[in-house]
Amino acid sequence: MESVFTEEMFTDYYVRLRPGMMCYFRSRVGREDICEDLTQDVFERIWRYRDHVRPAEVEFLIRTVARNVAADFLRRRGVVCRHMVETEDDNVFLRAAGGRNTVEEECRAAELRVAHMTVVDRLPVRSRQAYLLYFYKYASYADIARDMGVSVRTVGGHLQTAFRVVREGLLDWRGAG
Repeated sequence: MESVFTEEMFTDYYVRLRPGMMCYFRSRVGREDICEDLTQDVFERIWRYRDHVRPAEVEFLIRTVARNVAADFLRRRGVVCRHMVETEDDNVFLRAAGGRNTVEEECRAAELRVAHMTVVDRLPVRSRQAYLLYFYKYASYADIARDMGVSVRTVGGHLQTAFRVVREGLLDWRGAG
């Protein structure tokens, strides 16, 4: 039994498991570009810790890492979504990129995106900057703090303000729709 996880083994697992992993992420996330990124994250993590990987457990480990990567992504996106309005069709905003929507759902999603950006544009400058980094770039509090030159706690304050304003602004939109 071989106890070293080699580059050839890694390549074999990548070629064999990548299509299934893309399907798994597609079913959870829906956006092709994000699925590709998440798949690359999984294999990058496996490669980074290859010295600790036992060849007999590689498939199990890859599947476990994929579940964790998906859960982390969805949890992070969930934080943003909790602060957004629940529409009559709860997933219209998120499914718009998935290609399974009716014309009406796509129009509603487009209206929601416009309403969202209108509310975001009304945010104070620093709160808007933190919110955009967090919401669109998926930056961590620490990364945002470093980019903005402030403390992580200050970032939390900016994001709390942003989430409150966005939530309240989109409640108005829901009432109008």
